[in-house]
Amino acid sequence: MPVTHTGESEPMKKMFHTTARIGLAIGILCLAGASTGYLTMSSFRRHAATASGTVIDMVSYHNGGDLTYAPVVTYYDKKRKRHTYISHAYATPAAYTIGEGVYVFYNPQHPEEAQLVPFNTHTGLMVLLVVGLLAGGMGIGLLYYRRSASHPQNWLLPNGRSVAVEFIKMKK
Repeated sequence: MPVTHTGESEPMKKMFHTTARIGLAIGILCLAGASTGYLTMSSFRRHAATASGTVIDMVSYHNGGDLTYAPVVTYYDKKRKRHTYISHAYATPAAYTIGEGVYVFYNPQHPEEAQLVPFNTHTGLMVLLVVGLLAGGMGIGLLYYRRSASHPQNWLLPNGRSVAVEFIKMKK
C-alpha cells in the first residue's frame, strides 16, 4: 500500500478528506434548514394575530407501529368567526388533552392558516442548529487539521535543504 511522505496511506487520506467534507455538508444543510425554518416561523408569527383556542379532539396516525396524536383546535378570529385547525405536530404520547386551552397564531387575511404556540416552539430548530454546528465544526476542524498537519512537509519537500549527518549515539 503506497504511503505518503506524511506517513498516511492514500486510502486513509481519502477517507479522512471525505469524512471532513461530509461533516461540512451535513453542517451546512442543517444550518440552512434551521435558519429557513426559523425565518419562516418568525415571519408568520410577526404578522399573525393571536387567539385563545380549545382542543376539541385528537387525530391519530400510525407511524411505523407507533400511534401518534395531533390536536384538533377551535378558535375565534377577531371577527368572532369560529375556525378549526388540525395541527401538523404529532406526538407520542399526546402533547395535549381534549378540553385543554391553547394559544393560536393565525393569519388575519386567511384565518384558517394557523399555528399552535407550544412551550417548546423552537426545539426542533435548536436540534438542527446544534447538529449543524457540531457537524460543520467537525468538518472544518478536520479539513484545517489535515491542511495544518501536512503543511510543513509540503513546504519542506520542494524548499528544504538536505543536510548530511552522521549518527553517533542514542541515549535512553
